[in-house]
Amino acid sequence: MSGILGVACIFDPRYKKKFIEYYFSMVYGGVKELSTGDSYKKATKWMTGFDDYVNNGDCAVVADELYSYLDEKVIPRMEDFNILSWWKTNANMYPTLARIARDILAIPITTVASESAFSTSGRVVSPHRLKSEAISQFATYLEEEQDEQDEQENDLLQLFQPFGVITKLVMLRAKNQALLQMQDVPSAINALQFYTNVQPTIRGRNVYVQFSSHQELTTMEQNAQGRGFQALIQYQLRPSAVVARSSLQGRNIYDGCCQLDIQFSNLDELQVNYNNERSRDFTNPNLPAEQKGRPSQSGYSEAGGMYAPGARAVAFPQMANAAAIAAAFGGGLPPGITGTNDRCTVLVSNLNSDRIDEDKLFNLFSLYGNIIRIKLLRNKPDHALVQMGDGFQAELAVHFLKGALLFGKRLEVNFSKHPNITQGADTHEYMNSNLNRFNRNAAKNYRYCCSPTKMIHLSTLPQDVTEEEIVSHLEEHGSIVNTKLFEMNGKKQALVLFETEEQATEALVCKHASSLGGSIIRISFSQLQSIRENSQ
Repeated sequence: MSGILGVACIFDPRYKKKFIEYYFSMVYGGVKELSTGDSYKKATKWMTGFDDYVNNGDCAVVADELYSYLDEKVIPRMEDFNILSWWKTNANMYPTLARIARDILAIPITTVASESAFSTSGRVVSPHRLKSEAISQFATYLEEEQDEQDEQENDLLQLFQPFGVITKLVMLRAKNQALLQMQDVPSAINALQFYTNVQPTIRGRNVYVQFSSHQELTTMEQNAQGRGFQALIQYQLRPSAVVARSSLQGRNIYDGCCQLDIQFSNLDELQVNYNNERSRDFTNPNLPAEQKGRPSQSGYSEAGGMYAPGARAVAFPQMANAAAIAAAFGGGLPPGITGTNDRCTVLVSNLNSDRIDEDKLFNLFSLYGNIIRIKLLRNKPDHALVQMGDGFQAELAVHFLKGALLFGKRLEVNFSKHPNITQGADTHEYMNSNLNRFNRNAAKNYRYCCSPTKMIHLSTLPQDVTEEEIVSHLEEHGSIVNTKLFEMNGKKQALVLFETEEQATEALVCKHASSLGGSIIRISFSQLQSIRENSQ
C-alpha cells in the first residue's frame, strides 16, 4: 500500500485512521496480498461494513493536535463532501494539520508510470486522473486562503496603527508569527506597554507582542539595490532560457536563503572577453584569463601621452566621512547631494555616437572626480559606462551632468547596476592618468564642481599666449562673446564666455588637455556670470 495514499486517507475526516485499520486486514488478507484491481472491486462492497465499524467505535480526549484530530469521531460519509472546504473551515482548530492537508491532498492520483510524469506529451487532467472539478476547488481554496492571509495582515496593521507609523511588516506564515517595524522607538514602546495590559486578538485568537532581536527589517528590494549579487547568463536558444526562468524563479540557492529573482535582460548578446572566475564563454575555451585595457587614442598621446597609464600609480584621495565631504564644500553639501552614495559606476546614455569617444568623456567627467576606466558599449553606441574614484564623486557627476547638452544631445546620467567596469580590450584605463584632477588638492577641486555653464576657465597657459590665440584655438566650437586674459601667482589664466552652455561644454570636452603654444592647457567651468575688468 502506498504510504502517501495512507496519509491522504487519514486526512479525510470521513475515514481517518479507522479506514486503514478496518480494510488493511480485509484487503491484504493477513499474509496474502491482493492485486490493485481486486482490492478496488472488493472495497466498493465493504463500505457498509466500514460504517458499522465506525459507529461501534469510541474516542479518547487527547491534547495534542494530531491525536485530537484522530480521536474525534469521523463525520458521516457524503458523496458530495468537499474535503478542501472542510479543512479551510477547521484550520483554526488544526492549523498545522491544515497546512499538511493542503499539500498532501493537492497531489493528483495517477495510473501511469513515474517516468511519464516528466513527459510533455501526456495529459495531466483526464477521467482517469484528477477531475477538473477538484482542480477548480483546490484553486479556489488557495485563492480564499490568500485572501484570508491578506485580511490577517490588515487586522494586524489596525492593532498597531493607533500608536504610530508602520514602516514594514513581514508575515512568517510557517511560524504563525509576524515582524512589524514602527517609524520610531517610542511608538513601539507605547504599543508594547498598551498590549501588556490589554490582550489583543485577531479572528478570535490571542496575539502576543514582544520586542524582536532585529534592529531593523530589510526587504528584498533593499537588498537588490544594495549588496545584491547579479549575473548574466546567455543560452543558445530562447526556449532554454524560458524553461530555466520558469523552473528556477523564486527558488533558493541554499536552504532557506539566497532566493533567486530571475528576469530577462534587455541585452541581445553577452560579450565575454576572457575566462576567469567572473566571466566565461563556454563556446570558446581558448579565451585568455586576463586582458589589459587598450591605450588611449593616438591624438592624445601626441599631446603629451597624459591619458595613457603612467609609470606609477597615484592613490585616489577618498573622502573619509560626511564631515570631511562637507568641509570640502565650505561646511555644507550642495543642495541635492547626500554624500552617502556607494555606487562608483555611472551609465551615460543619449550620446552622439558619431562625435563622442572615451577621452572626451574623461574630459567632462573628470571635473567631478578621478576616473578609473570608461567603456563605450558596442551593442549600444550611444551608451557608455564611467567608473569614478568613489561613490561620492559618482553622485556629483550624476547630479551636475544629468540633462547637460553635448553635441546636440541631452545627456542622461544615472547610477549603473554594475559595481565596476571589468578590464578588457574594449575599455580605456585612466586610473594612473596625470590628468585626473583630484590626485592633488581634492578639497579645492570639489568646491569648483558645478553644472555646465557658458563660461570656461583656462589655466596652465604659456606665458606669452595672447587672447587672439585663445580665441583661434576655441572658436570652432561656438560663438565667443567675451574673453579675458589675466595673471595669477605668476601664471597666465583666461576666462572665455560662449553664447550657450552647450558650446562651452563642447569646447571643454574637445580642448581640455590639448596643446596650445607648447603647453597642455587645463579647462574647467567657471561659476562667474560675466567677465568684468577686475575678474580674476
